[in-house]
Amino acid sequence: RVLSVAYGLTDADIVYCSTPALQNRLETLGFKERLRTGPFHCAGDVLAQSSSMPVKTIGYMGFDHAHDLAMITPSLVRVLDKYQNIRFELFGTIPVPPEFERFGDRISSHLPVRPYDAFLAHLTRLQWDIGLCPLADTAFNRYKANNKWVEYTSTGAAVIATAGMAYDQCCSDGCGVLVSNVEGWFEAIDKLCSNPSLRLSLVENAQRRLRKDYSLKNLRNQILEVFDEANEIRKIARTARAACDHSGA
Repeated sequence: RVLSVAYGLTDADIVYCSTPALQNRLETLGFKERLRTGPFHCAGDVLAQSSSMPVKTIGYMGFDHAHDLAMITPSLVRVLDKYQNIRFELFGTIPVPPEFERFGDRISSHLPVRPYDAFLAHLTRLQWDIGLCPLADTAFNRYKANNKWVEYTSTGAAVIATAGMAYDQCCSDGCGVLVSNVEGWFEAIDKLCSNPSLRLSLVENAQRRLRKDYSLKNLRNQILEVFDEANEIRKIARTARAACDHSGA
């Protein structure tokens, strides 16, 4: 796998990086040529509106990164103890932590759904009021994209996310809540659970940003620009090879 990745990084016409952070990382490793990125990695559309009704369900979507959930589990337990009518749901491959067992049917877990359209449809049906985006400070997480913000926002959930990593820009200007330390998670979740109008405002702001910036059209144009640049690079390389062959003949 490492050899395949290295081959792509050195021989591809263009290396299209998912995030600027990943591009910077590859540059520090010595791959300085033909790296490109853009402001969007995931596009979305508004699939469900929200309301100022009291919070019913908090959700976390995750695949094989139980340590991210473990980081905020104590805060979630405190929230569930305080708000007896709120549920917590998991969607993905992460098993339910044992700390939640005592909450009985207020906890549920949903297995992964594929393909992507079916996944979004299922996430929409869950009707989460708050979607959580915790990220432990690991090498892998530092280069993640903000897909979860796009997906939660699409389905009408207010986003609470770890600050200083993938979600700073998309959550800015009242489009989400950023948490800078582990201790701040209870306060952030509690604030939205106790203030439905604030939660609704976050969703409305985020969905406006989603429509304006994270549209399929914007992502398509970004990708097509990369393809056009790759084609131009290929044409230049062909012309150069042809000139060399001609001079050698």
